[in-house]
Amino acid sequence: STVMWRDSGLAYRFKHDAHINVKEGHAALVSLKRRCRDHRRYGKRFVHFLDSAVFTCAYLKGRSSSYALGRLLQRCYAYCLASSQTPLPYWVPTDTNPSDEESRQFG
Repeated sequence: STVMWRDSGLAYRFKHDAHINVKEGHAALVSLKRRCRDHRRYGKRFVHFLDSAVFTCAYLKGRSSSYALGRLLQRCYAYCLASSQTPLPYWVPTDTNPSDEESRQFG
């Protein structure tokens, strides 16, 4: 079966300078928050495409030695727990990540 990609139109600039892995984690958190708005998605599993190998591995493991990444992971998993959603983080190269297209305008 074919999976269709839906453009969310979500692109934004970060207000504070941060490490790229923290920025990628924040983008994943924003995506989770948007998923949690729709109660029909509660109790579901979903594939979460990420183009940061560091954040993907930390997301899979559920922890990080970095304080900033650890705090983001806590927030991500709090949303998952509250909505009974199970993320399946999957790393994809940046140039093939369909969700990264909107952010390229800031690059």
